[in-house]
Amino acid sequence: MYGVEGKLKDLTMFNNYILNSNHHRLQHTSVTITQCDLCSEDGLSLLKQLLGCVCLVELDINGIIGKLPQYEHQLLCSSLTTLVLRNSLLKEDPMATLEKLPNLRKLTLFNAFVGKEMVCSANGFPHLKSLTL
Repeated sequence: MYGVEGKLKDLTMFNNYILNSNHHRLQHTSVTITQCDLCSEDGLSLLKQLLGCVCLVELDINGIIGKLPQYEHQLLCSSLTTLVLRNSLLKEDPMATLEKLPNLRKLTLFNAFVGKEMVCSANGFPHLKSLTL
């Protein structure tokens, strides 16, 4: 379990650690990110790297993201089972990306979307058990 609060450089160090370490030791990683500036280009790039981590199981982000990284199959976090987005203030519909997370079982969105409409496709969220809006 790892927590990052308010400092993008801490998230950068964590990303570098999990991307360059022996993944056999890191089998279940939980990350809580609080009030980091993820809406910058650097923040979006770090979030994209984090979502590509094969050992990440739980991710909890509290803070403005701006937008989610575009879906890229080879970078999709296949192990992520729990995602919580709080105060993200996303303007674009996040469901097009989130519904493609193959093992997502629990999705919680608190004040995460400020746009007009969210749409889930018929084949999205293949394993979702809990959705909280």
